[in-house]
Amino acid sequence: MAWLEADTHVVLAIADGSAVKAGTPLASQTAVEMAMKFAEGNTFPFDPARWVKCIQDIDAHIADNNRGETTLFILATDGELLAGAACGDTHARQFGPGGVLPVYARPTVKGLIGSKQAIVDPIQLAYTSPVIVAATKGLWRYTKVETVHQTVGATASSKLPSALAGLVRLKTGALNDDTGIFTMVKRKSGTKGPTDEMPVDDITEALPAE
Repeated sequence: MAWLEADTHVVLAIADGSAVKAGTPLASQTAVEMAMKFAEGNTFPFDPARWVKCIQDIDAHIADNNRGETTLFILATDGELLAGAACGDTHARQFGPGGVLPVYARPTVKGLIGSKQAIVDPIQLAYTSPVIVAATKGLWRYTKVETVHQTVGATASSKLPSALAGLVRLKTGALNDDTGIFTMVKRKSGTKGPTDEMPVDDITEALPAE
């Protein structure tokens, strides 16, 4: 997991290595590092075709170097638009008083990065709800979307990732699965803060996926 704050936008990336093949921690780490390097030089962050090509290039690189397989979710936002690309079962949703809106949700893990046949979906839509939650299957597989929605509505933004992780934490304190969670919160118009030029005032993460 990693995120980059540029002058006009923010980019986040989450990867979750597949347990099927050896080398998955290296695959997920490589995918995130390459995504962030691409993000640093991407002057058209709201063109989803560029993010699709980025993931395809990462797929070829990981496959050529036998580094296992991984999912990858990349999302850029300026607080008004959302754009990116994704491969695998990391899901993202917008949450607000009006309900839940999908950002990305794919039910299958076929065609992962590192297979050289990665199935990559473009992402492009408006950022309309106050909160975005992007997380690996370690969250979505073990709790209901409705429960996440209720938690978002009842929790302060600074405590939200930990609260969401608590939904899937076992009594022992362990987790059922590798879990990576990003939350993104839109600032109310007219408020002042350390990111006045950036309409997104809070990006937090918890429990990076291995």
